[in-house]
Amino acid sequence: MVKKLLDLKKKMKKKLPSFTRKDSHKKKKISRGGWRSPKGLHNKMRLQRRGHKRIVKTGYRTPISIRGLNSQGLRIMCVSNLDEIRNINAEKECVEISSTVSKKKLIEMLGIAKTKKIVVLSYKDVSEKIEELEKSFESRKLEKKKKLTSRTKKKEEKAKKVEEESKKEEKEKEVDGGDEEKKVEEKKEKDKLLTKKQ
Repeated sequence: MVKKLLDLKKKMKKKLPSFTRKDSHKKKKISRGGWRSPKGLHNKMRLQRRGHKRIVKTGYRTPISIRGLNSQGLRIMCVSNLDEIRNINAEKECVEISSTVSKKKLIEMLGIAKTKKIVVLSYKDVSEKIEELEKSFESRKLEKKKKLTSRTKKKEEKAKKVEEESKKEEKEKEVDGGDEEKKVEEKKEKDKLLTKKQ
């Protein structure tokens, strides 16, 4: 029964007209995508005159029993955490993972979906996506390690430079200090000589 209804849905979808707004083909500012019901007393689209665009009606709707089901006959469920994906029935429901889910949780969610054999509409191949995410994590870890090593090297180099500069300053002070002492001694000797002469 469900299969017949799904086939009927496909046929109906093929016949379904593209519902666009009145005068969207004439005016640039009116978007073609968004539907608005036509208003106006003499509006030919509202009056459903021949040769004018089709209007949205309940007759175009799919049968109640298969409403919200995809082409495989599974109910589409939007999932954003691990608890939601654990409660899904793989026989009756399929999953669409929210775009806001972090990469770390996404790997876990896809793993659960793989073990439970849940159909994931967000990605074509689940195992391929898991591998891709794991590779990206590994590359990020390697980059972090490289950054840390480079930072530590830079810190060590800075510390070495500071030590070398401090050693140089100490040597200069020692040299300067020795010169001053010599000068003081020479002065004293000169003073002695001058006093003796007098």
